[in-house]
Amino acid sequence: MLPSEITLKNGDLIRFSGEYYEVLDNGQLMWVMSKLTREGLVIGIDGDRASILSEGGQFSIGFDSHCDIELISRTGENNGSR
Repeated sequence: MLPSEITLKNGDLIRFSGEYYEVLDNGQLMWVMSKLTREGLVIGIDGDRASILSEGGQFSIGFDSHCDIELISRTGENNGSR
């Protein structure tokens, strides 16, 4: 699903690939386009962007971007996987 087709909440676990930004140590954003699928935890929603922690790094996904997102686990759901 594209980011505009899904509602993300803090604490959601997602898979994502495509177009997104990596947040560098100095706070700047580096544009990434990758077929590599990452898993990450939604740590913040700020307007039209979601902040994600994944593999020791922080990423930013714009809701108007061409990033494929799959919801793995929704915050507050008791699905036995946590």
